[in-house]
Amino acid sequence: MKNLTQNERQLFILKLLTETDGVLLTEHLAQKFSVTGKTIRQDITKLQQQGLLNRVRGGIEKKCDMNLDFTEIQSQFFREFDKNLANIYVAHVQKNLFTKSNVLIFGSFNIDIALKIVDFPKLGETILSRESNYMIGGKGMNQALAMVANESAVTFVGKIGQDQFYQYIRKYLNSNKLIKDIIFESTESPTGLAIVLVREDGEKEIIVNNGANKKFTLEEIYSIEEEIQQAEFISLQMENNLEATLAIIQIAKKYRRKIVLDPTPFVPEILDILPNIYLLTPNRTEAEQITSIEIKDTESAKRAIEILHIMGVQNVVLTLAEQGAMVSDGKQIKTINGYKAVINDKSGVGDGFNGALLARLVGGDDVFTASDYACAYAALCIERFGASNMPKGHLVQLKFQQAKGIHL
Repeated sequence: MKNLTQNERQLFILKLLTETDGVLLTEHLAQKFSVTGKTIRQDITKLQQQGLLNRVRGGIEKKCDMNLDFTEIQSQFFREFDKNLANIYVAHVQKNLFTKSNVLIFGSFNIDIALKIVDFPKLGETILSRESNYMIGGKGMNQALAMVANESAVTFVGKIGQDQFYQYIRKYLNSNKLIKDIIFESTESPTGLAIVLVREDGEKEIIVNNGANKKFTLEEIYSIEEEIQQAEFISLQMENNLEATLAIIQIAKKYRRKIVLDPTPFVPEILDILPNIYLLTPNRTEAEQITSIEIKDTESAKRAIEILHIMGVQNVVLTLAEQGAMVSDGKQIKTINGYKAVINDKSGVGDGFNGALLARLVGGDDVFTASDYACAYAALCIERFGASNMPKGHLVQLKFQQAKGIHL
């Protein structure tokens, strides 16, 4: 029983108490919830202060004057909570119990404030936007939403702040039955926030405050080891704190899981982890940063891919914007042509590509077939406003039909 919030864990401790007549040992609870003994003792202290249990040597027991069923215990536990928040916790636990997936995405979770503008402001200039939207975002979450839009279940691991966005986020995630969300919480840092300026031609400028995305602890990472073990693919980006990402990679290696890395944003440490990567999905700029090869034509792109294989990467999908992608499984390199699109917003297109790619890979496609699908899906993404505004996967057939067998 892992990956619960503090309040959810405390609620389950009370549930276990209603199901036993003896003492629950602190050591046993720590093992059951995959947390430290210190964490369990903090939980026990809070529940004791609420008058919901008795503390005994080495563990806890029911209060002798409390002969309640779990529904009544739950009501007492949440009596200090806002009613909406209590309902959110209960819904989250119930949803996660029934959602199973073969892909785990560890990544950033942001609130995006997207503004459509005529042109980017000059220094000191105030401008008006033509359209604005508040959206769920972050590269990791965008990938998860793209998977869901392609009818593929996914486990998403992220971290948010206990701030003004908290209840909105929790309700949003509870409403999506294909996402098993493991959301850790920070009491010190806010939820990640991105201000996205989108020009009329689809070009963008983004300002990001990483907030809680950079505050994962190693204890939190080790608590999801079972979920990593159960997944086939582990998808990563570089928007979280590096030590957390490296810990995920080490656990994935332990169980020989397939690690998919979108190397955004580029950091030099990426070079050290390439031998662990099953599939790398760099864009042109990132491939140049990693290989030191200027990609200006087909031959230089192929050379960059060859170097990535030499550096230890098993499979490479080099994304080339409207030109499509160049894909290699280590044995052959194929060019996947792009699909025509009316450009509206370029933000989130790479995330949509990666999410669709994962959905097809876990569905059994080879990397070439999956990449062709992902290119068509990316063409749909770029026609929509908002990085996380992912189109339904069945619309890809329209791109296939529009192409009539002929790509750009």
